[in-house]
Amino acid sequence: MRYIILLLCFVAIGCYEDKVAPICTDCDAICPISVEIDEDSYDNAVSHPIEITDAYMEDDCLTVVFDFTGCGESLELKLYDQGVVAESFPVQRNIRVVLGDASGNCTTSYTKSPSFNMEDTRTQFFGPIAFNLEGWDEPIIYTDEE
Repeated sequence: MRYIILLLCFVAIGCYEDKVAPICTDCDAICPISVEIDEDSYDNAVSHPIEITDAYMEDDCLTVVFDFTGCGESLELKLYDQGVVAESFPVQRNIRVVLGDASGNCTTSYTKSPSFNMEDTRTQFFGPIAFNLEGWDEPIIYTDEE
């Protein structure tokens, strides 16, 4: 009887299959800017003011559409993740777009829609991630479904 129980346990454990999140095969071309997971930068990086008008996930890419007024169209742009995972369902992560200094003697308006590679935010948990983007009211859901 003991051998039958051990055999059943072995079969049950042996059939367990780890689920692996899909991997973006061409992320650098589709969304060339990677998220940076850094609590200090998330908390302290100074950003030129932006107004986020849309944000959405497509595969492993987060696109953030925003407007800003200032000088310079090609400015340094970063997306920081706070590095903290709120263990809820779905798990939650705080993220923030930081735009380099666009101040100067001009009032040109720009609209940007950069895409960020979010693969590095995957956790040991399988399932969706809710991103809380600073300046955006709704969580952005990153799913592992194809």
